[in-house]
Amino acid sequence: MIMLLDGVWEFLPDSAKVYDETNLPQEGWEKMRIPSNWEKEGLENYSGTVWFRTSFETPKEGKRHWIIFNGVDYETDVWINGHYLGNHEGYFDPFKFEVTDYLKPMNQLLVKVSCEKEEPGSVWPHHKTSIRGVFGQHDCRPGGNSLVHGQDHGTGGIWNSVMLKSTSELFLDTPRITPILLSRKKGKAYNRGRL
Repeated sequence: MIMLLDGVWEFLPDSAKVYDETNLPQEGWEKMRIPSNWEKEGLENYSGTVWFRTSFETPKEGKRHWIIFNGVDYETDVWINGHYLGNHEGYFDPFKFEVTDYLKPMNQLLVKVSCEKEEPGSVWPHHKTSIRGVFGQHDCRPGGNSLVHGQDHGTGGIWNSVMLKSTSELFLDTPRITPILLSRKKGKAYNRGRL
């Protein structure tokens, strides 16, 4: 079973990096539609850290449960009900955490997303370390090579769906099929696609 966690989440910008998961304020959070880049949701030309949180009920179905992120830009740390699940760096690839042991009837998912500017001149644009391609740092886009404006209008945020996947105790996850061609005469396997 898949339960989408998309919708309106709460968010809190933290450009000064004064918060961690233990000292976040209860008040002052705003609302943002997820999935989306924060630039599109009102954090205009923002680079830095943003905290996100949402709540959801544990489904009755399933023995094991996984939080799956299909795309976050760029560095991500994730907690559920106060338990640290782990981190991820990247833009394009999905990632997941098993949350079976941490779920309660009602759950709070906390996500820290950092999408920083890289130092103009020494890192940007010729020694980039973050890999965002056309979504944020393509050298051919307008301003892409500018030391002053090349990183303006960032792409940070939870830009693709978030879901809770519930499974049985045993299940197949990402099965792959690899064809092998066999010779009729010798039973020999060939990997070049010919018999």
